Amino acid sequence: MAGLCCLVCLGVRADVFPGFTIEPPGGDAWRMVARNAASLVWMRRVPGAVSTFGTAVLTQPLAIEFENPEAFLSWVRETKTANPDPHRYRLTGSELVLASEVARFCVRYLTVIEDRANGPSASGVLELRVAGLACLHPAAPNRYYDVQYSSRGPAGDILSREILDEGRNFVDSLRFSQRPADGRWALGEHAPTRLDRDAT
Repeated sequence: MAGLCCLVCLGVRADVFPGFTIEPPGGDAWRMVARNAASLVWMRRVPGAVSTFGTAVLTQPLAIEFENPEAFLSWVRETKTANPDPHRYRLTGSELVLASEVARFCVRYLTVIEDRANGPSASGVLELRVAGLACLHPAAPNRYYDVQYSSRGPAGDILSREILDEGRNFVDSLRFSQRPADGRWALGEHAPTRLDRDAT
């Protein structure tokens, strides 16, 4: 883990990113593993050699407009249940509901995916669970945010409630702020891109 920095070490506060605030996960078990103009990713050490647990913020502009929240919900459902690699992945469950208490155009989602990355045998199948919020910024209908936590491990392995609560708390800490006066929405534009897949 040499050379890794946590969010505090980078001198980055949760409220400096344009258009929103988020409370990054804390504690020695967490490490930021990616930071660029479109995403922030943290990973957490968890028990087991295969299991992984992480949180992320993703943002991008959209070239599509939605007439109403139901149309946005349909679009999120389509994107969240699309399968980029049917030979490797199989969607086994999904739940999507409007989350108007967060923002008018906001969807709370959960997807459960069978991941055959380690081979087709029963012992090689992993379960990927991704939960979060997919939202449009209230002041900018073409600015999309996805705030999520995810776990990946052998099917049936359940992480502790304390670990899962860290992911839920991260997602629920999302708050939208004013649109940036200079029109620059990207995350951490002035920070170097960093990527470390061996952080945990």
